[in-house]
Amino acid sequence: MQSIFYDIGLIIIVATFLAYLAGLIRQPLVLAYLAGGILIGPLGFKLISNTGVITTLAEIGIAFFLFIVGLEMNISKLKRLGRPILLAAICQIAITFLAGYLVSRLFFDLPTAMIISLALTFSSTMIVVKLLSDKREIDTLHGRIIIGILIVQDVVAIFALSFLQSGNISSMFVVSSIVKGILLFSITFFVGIFIVPFLFRFAARSQELLFISAVAWLFIVSMFASFLGFSFAIGAFLAGISLAQLDYSFEVVSKVKSLRDFFSIIFFVALGMMIVPSIPQNAAAPIILLSAFVIIGNPLIVMVIMGLLGFSKKPSFLTGIGIGQASEFSLILATQAFVIGKISQGSLSVVAIITAITLVVTSYLIKYDHWIYEKLSGALSIFEFRKKEIYKLAHSAEDHFDAVLLGCDRIGYSILNTFRKLKYKFLVVDFNPEVINDLAGKQISCIYGDFEDAEIMNKIDLKKPKIFISTIPDFSANVRLLKKVRGANRTALVFLTAVTISEALELYEKGADYVIMPHFLGGEHASYIIEHLREKGLLETKKRHIEELKNRKLLKQEHPRR
Repeated sequence: MQSIFYDIGLIIIVATFLAYLAGLIRQPLVLAYLAGGILIGPLGFKLISNTGVITTLAEIGIAFFLFIVGLEMNISKLKRLGRPILLAAICQIAITFLAGYLVSRLFFDLPTAMIISLALTFSSTMIVVKLLSDKREIDTLHGRIIIGILIVQDVVAIFALSFLQSGNISSMFVVSSIVKGILLFSITFFVGIFIVPFLFRFAARSQELLFISAVAWLFIVSMFASFLGFSFAIGAFLAGISLAQLDYSFEVVSKVKSLRDFFSIIFFVALGMMIVPSIPQNAAAPIILLSAFVIIGNPLIVMVIMGLLGFSKKPSFLTGIGIGQASEFSLILATQAFVIGKISQGSLSVVAIITAITLVVTSYLIKYDHWIYEKLSGALSIFEFRKKEIYKLAHSAEDHFDAVLLGCDRIGYSILNTFRKLKYKFLVVDFNPEVINDLAGKQISCIYGDFEDAEIMNKIDLKKPKIFISTIPDFSANVRLLKKVRGANRTALVFLTAVTISEALELYEKGADYVIMPHFLGGEHASYIIEHLREKGLLETKKRHIEELKNRKLLKQEHPRR
C-alpha cells in the first residue's frame, strides 16, 4: 500500500511541476503529463516499477474520460450536423485511414500498419475544443464544422475500440458483436429513458447523492458491457450518452470532471511510461513521415473535401488546420491494441511520440491560423473547386443598398430583422452556404463568400451604403474592412464585433462607430428592460422573447453544449 501511495504521489507531483512549465511556455497540459511519464518511466529515471497498478488506474481514467465525452455529446446535435459536415467527416475518416495505411505499410507489418493508420485517423477533441474555446471561435462556421467532425470521429473511435477486443474479426464475430451491441444499447437506453430520470430527479435533491448516482451508473453500464464482451470504456461512453439528455447533465459533468481529470492525469503519465527504449530501429523515418502526414496531409484532405462540398477557402483552411493532429483516442486505441497483443510496445511508443509531436505543432497552428491564412490566401484559391458554382449562391433584388451586413447568424439574424422593420435595402454577405441558400429562398439580397475576398468586395459599391455591420469577431479582418470602407465612404457608419475589451478599444481608436461585444449584450439589454420596467410592458416583452426563442430554435441557433 505504501508503494502504491508513493507511486501515485510521485506521478501527481511530477505532473504538477511539468504542468506549471507547460503553462509558462503555453503548451497543452497533456504533453506535460506524457513528459512526466517518460521522465519517471523506463526511458527516464525508472522511478516507478509497479506498472500494473498504474495501468489499472489508467484504465479507470479512460472510462471517466469517455463517460464525460458521452455526457457532453448531445444526440440532437448529431441530427443537426447537416449533410455537408457528415459527408466531410465520413470522407475524412475513410481517406485519412487509407492514406495513413499506405504510408504506415512502408515501415510496419500489416496488423501494425492497420492499427497505426486507424489511431492517426482521429483528432483531439479535448485539445481542439479547448483551443477554440480560448480563441472564442466555438460558434464560428469553422468552429461548428470542426466540432461536428470531432463528434463523428468520437463515435467511430468508440466502435473501433469495441472491435479491438477480438483477436480475429470473422463474420461470426461481427454478427455476434452487432447483436450484443444492440442488446447493450437497447437495455442501457431503455433504463436510461424510463428509470434513470426518475432516480436522478430524487438524487438531484442532494449534490452528493447526484454525484454518487452518476458514478454508480457509470460502473453499472461498464460492468454490463464487460459481461457482454465489450470493454469498460464502451460501457462508460454509453452511460454518459444515456445521461446526456437529462436536465441534470451539466451538474453531473461538473461533479465528475474532477475525478476524470485526476484519473486522466494518471492515464497520460502511464502512456508516457510506455515509451520505452525498445523503439523499433529506424523509427525516425516513420515518425517524421507520419507526423508530417497528420499535420499537413490531414488538413489537405479536409480542404479538398470541403472545397468539393462548396465551402470557400477560409472555412476550409481553418477547419483543416483544426483537425491536423492525433488525439487521446489515438493513444487509447494504440494502448488497447498493445494490451491485447496486436502491436508491440515499440509501435505504441511510435504512436505516442507522433501524438506528442502533432499536439505541440497544432497548438501553434491553431493559435496563428488566421495569420497563416492571410499569408497563404492566394494559393488556397485552388481548393475552391466549385468556385463558379458557389458564387451563384446569391440573390440580388436591388442595384444599391442602404446597409451591408457581413455575417448572418445569431447576432446577424436580429440585425436583419431590424433592417426589415426599418425598410432598409440591405445586402447580406456570408460564407456559410446553408445561410445563403436560406436567405436566397426568402428573396433576401445576399452574396456567398468571405468579405476579405477582393472578388466579393468588388461586387459591392462601397460608396452608397449608409451603414456597414460586421458580426464576425475577427480583429484583423475587421481592421482591414474598416480601412477599406473608410477609403471609399467617409460618412458611412461602421459597426464591428470584438471579443475582448482591448480589441474593442483599439477598433474605436481606428475609427469604428460602434463595437458589438456579444458577451456584454445580454446584460445591457436586461438593464434596459429594468430601467423601463412596467408590468404590462414586461409581459409583452416576455411574450415577444418567447416567440423569438421559438423562431431561433426552428432556425437551429441554439448554442453548442461544448
